[in-house]
Amino acid sequence: MKPFLYALQVLFLVTGLSNCLLDGSFKHRSTSVPDQLDDGWMVSSPADEGMDPQILEEAYDMFYSDEQFINALALLVVHNGKIVFETYARSPEDRERLHHVQSVTKSVTSLVFAAVRKAGYLDDLDETVASIIPEAFVNVPDKQGITLRHLLTMRSGIAFYNEDFSVEIHVNRPNDPVAHILSKPMYASPGEQFNYRDCDPHLLGAVVKKISGRNLEEWAVENLFSAIGITQYHWLTDPTRISTGAYGLYLKPRDLARIGQFVLQRGVWNTVEVIPSGWIDDSTSRQTDSGRIEYDYGYYWWIVPELNAVTAWGQGGNFIFLVPDKELVTVMISLPDVDDDTVGTVLPEFVPLARLICRSIP
Repeated sequence: MKPFLYALQVLFLVTGLSNCLLDGSFKHRSTSVPDQLDDGWMVSSPADEGMDPQILEEAYDMFYSDEQFINALALLVVHNGKIVFETYARSPEDRERLHHVQSVTKSVTSLVFAAVRKAGYLDDLDETVASIIPEAFVNVPDKQGITLRHLLTMRSGIAFYNEDFSVEIHVNRPNDPVAHILSKPMYASPGEQFNYRDCDPHLLGAVVKKISGRNLEEWAVENLFSAIGITQYHWLTDPTRISTGAYGLYLKPRDLARIGQFVLQRGVWNTVEVIPSGWIDDSTSRQTDSGRIEYDYGYYWWIVPELNAVTAWGQGGNFIFLVPDKELVTVMISLPDVDDDTVGTVLPEFVPLARLICRSIP
């Protein structure tokens, strides 16, 4: 867990326990019928979209269980491009709130990076970062071989642990975050070993800013968000205005579903190819050995072969879960600043719920 968020977790637990003593539940059951809003989404019923309502009712019960998904806020299901299921476990106002989606940000970073490449930058994924930011690598010969592909697949080799990264970059706020990252030792040679690191996508954000003069947020607004209808967001930056490519993005639940539907449509929105379909295919396919038998890793997307699915996965239990052959998008939003070992929902704990929702489609 990120240490500087420990107080928030304690507050969450104390508040949650107090509520539990009052009404016996962390969550409060509410409707799963989506409202038709003027937000570009069509809504429908599960039955009208060929889904089994009874199985979705089982998924509803699982989501609202007091034993699972303790810090969950919302669950949305999109089938055939329509919202068929939408429920908010704590407050209906969460539909209109911006939520910190933690490492789901990484998957959005992958999409934004594709927009940068579409504009003519960074064509060669095997180009070294040192060739793009040579001044940062003068005194770090052990890192000269790090490529863009290594950053996209979490194989830079830099030993900068995530809990330390959050504090050192966003609390201590060094004047030169890139130099600070590159000052760390190596756990392996570049490209040798997968190790899930927030510093890798942050360096990718630094590359984008250096080569184009614009950060990830600016690229996202101009080349992704505006194209698919996302108008409200927040994205954390470091002291030099490099967007935090690893986390720090705040979005509404329906806009997470919008991103999921966009990826399901292979980068096309309203018949326009916003992101090259080839990048969508590559980034959601196995690009490296994650070290986990049950999951593969693409370019900042996790792959779940059991369900022919891909997912964005953020701390606490934040997911955009896609099953292309079923035209299915499932989004879960959770309070993010918790310890996943005790409170949050990790991917192996979410997959049974995703599996159940998949079963509702013949």
